[in-house]
Amino acid sequence: MKWRLRVPRESAGITLLADMARELTSSVQTLSEMLGSESAEFPRLVERLHAQEGQSNELFYRLMTAMRSSIVNRLPREDLYRLGEDLNNAIESVVTAADIIIGLDAAPHSPRAAELLEIVQRMADNCLKIFVHFENLDDLEDIWVDNLRLAKRAEHTRIAWLQDILAKGSAASFNKHVLTSERITQVITDLRRLSMSVGEIIVRES
Repeated sequence: MKWRLRVPRESAGITLLADMARELTSSVQTLSEMLGSESAEFPRLVERLHAQEGQSNELFYRLMTAMRSSIVNRLPREDLYRLGEDLNNAIESVVTAADIIIGLDAAPHSPRAAELLEIVQRMADNCLKIFVHFENLDDLEDIWVDNLRLAKRAEHTRIAWLQDILAKGSAASFNKHVLTSERITQVITDLRRLSMSVGEIIVRES
């Protein structure tokens, strides 16, 4: 009888990605809270966002260390790096949106802006589900498809938001909203890229 040695695959990278996804969901919640708060609360909330960004950066560095020190990872190092980079970039875009709001006095008091952030929150929640339940590929496929659908809906929502502002506000106000919406849309772009990477992994491992 031949014995086949089974080398356990290191899952620390997936755990760190889940921790990064938690920081992302928290940062989106903080940005949503910011849009519903008085401007006097902005500095406190922006400080919280920068702390969340710092924690994400720390987790990303730990992910890279784990990739180098592990013999056999649950996923190839290239996949782990790409997924971590997308999560970290998404949080950076959330923080940049907040910096624009406080720096340019560009708080978007618009139902469309709130709707767009709700979509971002759902996509972030889906990313957390991906890494918490990574071993169940069937569930991942449903989450992957849902995020792609949400990304398409987000673009329509962003356009409707800007159309509303253009019809009601001044050119200066419109330009501020454009800058804010672009950064929020960048979060969606990062999460859509992550979802596409997850789709590639599902196809490869199925």
